[in-house]
Amino acid sequence: MKRINLKARIKRNMLDTLSGENYRDEHSEIIQYLNNIGADILVGIEREDGIYTLIGTETIYYMTSLMVQEKLSVKDFLCILQATTMTNGKMATYEFIKINENASVWVMNAQVMNALWNTMLLLDRLDR
Repeated sequence: MKRINLKARIKRNMLDTLSGENYRDEHSEIIQYLNNIGADILVGIEREDGIYTLIGTETIYYMTSLMVQEKLSVKDFLCILQATTMTNGKMATYEFIKINENASVWVMNAQVMNALWNTMLLLDRLDR
């Protein structure tokens, strides 16, 4: 799929609207920096303190609350999201999704988590 069509489909997930000033796209400094060193990041969210969750075509990149930069495949994160939401339900408060004993991914809130999730599902479908 052409990148411009992909951007339009991602925009329909409303990540930009739901995450407000925390929204990051290819014009953002953090995404430009990571893409310059070999990542392929499209969109994401970032807090003022540097905690971020960025979605690439096959990988998510995130900064933990301990300021450790990590990455995880989109497929693996989708499995973790599904397991977490199936356990906690849709009424739970979501700010971080625990990846392992030492790391969590910031998802801001349930609405933003859903927009991130839908974006990753789109990328996962395109990868097949």
